[in-house]
Amino acid sequence: MAAIWKRGNYWRVEIRRLGQPKQNRTFDTKANAEAWARQIETKMDRGEFVDLEEAERNTLGDLLLRYSEKISPQKKGGDLEIIRIRKLRAEPIAKIKVSELRSRHMAEYRDRRLAGDSKTKPVSGSTVNRELNLLSHVLNIANKEWGVHVAVNPVSAIGRPKENRARYRRLRRSAGQTPGEEERLLAELELKPRTATGTYDSGGCRNEYARPTVMLAIETAMRRSELLGLRWPDVHLTDRHVRLHDSKNG
Repeated sequence: MAAIWKRGNYWRVEIRRLGQPKQNRTFDTKANAEAWARQIETKMDRGEFVDLEEAERNTLGDLLLRYSEKISPQKKGGDLEIIRIRKLRAEPIAKIKVSELRSRHMAEYRDRRLAGDSKTKPVSGSTVNRELNLLSHVLNIANKEWGVHVAVNPVSAIGRPKENRARYRRLRRSAGQTPGEEERLLAELELKPRTATGTYDSGGCRNEYARPTVMLAIETAMRRSELLGLRWPDVHLTDRHVRLHDSKNG
């Protein structure tokens, strides 16, 4: 039986059932309080009750923040994902309560990202799909592990844009006397020394490691994380190879 009492100008309802989460809410009138209590108790009796408290309390942005703090740091590409989440939390869709989130909101977000607006440029279908995949996983984790009820994942109910065509292009090298793209890139990365006054002239690079790092990337196709993760025990100059302990494709 629900407990109903008056507190100041409002009516407070509390429902306790064995095996069910405690429910409480405040209403302006006793009639509304009694009606809500009957509705919740009837659903509990029929086994149809779903606790929506967390879904009504949290916005999509709240879930994104929690995900970036709990889940993203455990991933290999967690740093970049946290940056992506920071941008998503600035979107209007992040302010919507989870209980009110529908597929039309996701479709509107998809279309706006593809078309762009006065504040943002259009992005590719691959970029939008990565963002939708992230949003979908956030909602699934919230539903399965955080007690935030999501009846139907709204991302799964919308169409996806086409992925970008695969790119097979490399930097073009010189043809005859004309410097190619690779030569021009490496020329811009030549170490630029300081002048006598301690300043730098325009052009060139101030980081002595930039050019050799780019050269290694061009020749090996190693990813940035693989390059920056190299340690001397894994570099075998005599045999001309390096050992990668943790690569994206295995």
